[in-house]
Amino acid sequence: MGDDPMDGDVTMNEEDCNFTFSNWDMVMDDLPSGGALDGSDVVLDGLTDYWSSCTGTAADEQNVSGTCADDGAEFVMTSSG
Repeated sequence: MGDDPMDGDVTMNEEDCNFTFSNWDMVMDDLPSGGALDGSDVVLDGLTDYWSSCTGTAADEQNVSGTCADDGAEFVMTSSG
C-alpha cells in the first residue's frame, strides 16, 4: 500500500453491519471490497486474505483508522459526505 489517497464510494448495510466499496478512482489487482462493523471495531474484506488482516476502529461515523497485520500497513478512511 502506498501513501497516495484512494477515493471510492461506500454503501452501508446497517441491518447486517457491513459495507461495500465501489467506484475506486485507481486500478489495482486487489482493492478492499468492503468490510464489517462490530460496535466500533472494523474488519476489511477483499479478494485475498490480506484484507481480513486489516482491522481498525471507527472513531465516529466519518473516521476509521487501523492496521493490516500481514505487513503493518496503516489505513485511514474518512467520509467526505
